[in-house]
Amino acid sequence: MFNRIFLISVLILLNSCIEKDKKIVKQLNPNGDSELALLMRELYDQTLIIKSEIVTSNINFNNLEKFKYFDNLLKNRIYLDQASPTDKSLKKTNTYSDFTKKYNYSVAKFIDNKNISKESYNNMINECILCHNQFCLGAIKKIQTLRIND
Repeated sequence: MFNRIFLISVLILLNSCIEKDKKIVKQLNPNGDSELALLMRELYDQTLIIKSEIVTSNINFNNLEKFKYFDNLLKNRIYLDQASPTDKSLKKTNTYSDFTKKYNYSVAKFIDNKNISKESYNNMINECILCHNQFCLGAIKKIQTLRIND
């Protein structure tokens, strides 16, 4: 009887370890996590919070400079052109740089003059999608979830 209980306990323990290992493998990026990939994930997270604030109308338009996610978005967007990508050929032409300039302009236009609107927000998201149409198609579906639908 004791042997059966011991054997069942060991099998349960082994099974739980195997399940953990499967989860860890699913989380790894097969191409590695470049500076650019990490930065874009951070921008995604910040933008998702901003979307939530816009949708729920929790933004204090008189205190935008104190809203840390806008501040982080403004700071981090500058590094898009500087961060090293997973695919080193990304920056061999000016195409990627042109996209980052357009995105940076859309962020500035979105936040500038406290003119926060769904339209300017969605324009910013559209710039992300336009760039990803050229360079990283896999992220488009996730980026589309950032759009604010009426």
